[in-house]
Amino acid sequence: MIKWFKYLLLFISSPLCFASDITDASQDSSLTYIDVGAGLSTHVVDETDQGAVSGLLKVSVGAQWYSFISTQIGLWYWGNNDNDSDVDRPRERTKFESISASLEMTLHLPLGYKQGYFRSGPYYRYGRHCWSAVLLGLVDPWYKEGCSELHSIGYSFPMSNTRHSYTSFYLEATQSNFDNVSTKSIQLGTKLPF
Repeated sequence: MIKWFKYLLLFISSPLCFASDITDASQDSSLTYIDVGAGLSTHVVDETDQGAVSGLLKVSVGAQWYSFISTQIGLWYWGNNDNDSDVDRPRERTKFESISASLEMTLHLPLGYKQGYFRSGPYYRYGRHCWSAVLLGLVDPWYKEGCSELHSIGYSFPMSNTRHSYTSFYLEATQSNFDNVSTKSIQLGTKLPF
């Protein structure tokens, strides 16, 4: 465990040695932001082909400590739009719903010109979330509560407006397990400084 901690510490501190603009005083002050995302997810019961597709909504509050690291806490919701006006849809279909709270850390590879709060580039996000989930429409309905890991990769695209306040858009793929239900998601979101 200590060996992995050393590698993580080396990975986090290495940009300080190789990129002088990261240590600029204007980038050292932390920035708080709101992260809002929406997307689609697939949920598959392990060792079967049973599962469901659902929508995803995420709202987080975070802090950008340096251009290469941020942390955030968030609420996630996976669910379906139950619009009963669709008469062609079968009533007994597979349905997944879950709500979770997460704590996440993002390691970002800042690329491009330093011009605002956020920088473009790829990132990796690791987190833990505690959840309550249900998968209905199976022969044996599945309901569990627990905690598990979140792994995300993505790419951020900062944008500027006329007031020189910067917003960042991102495209992200996330993987998690709800005990024996594997979840893969893709989402589009934005970070808004405040």
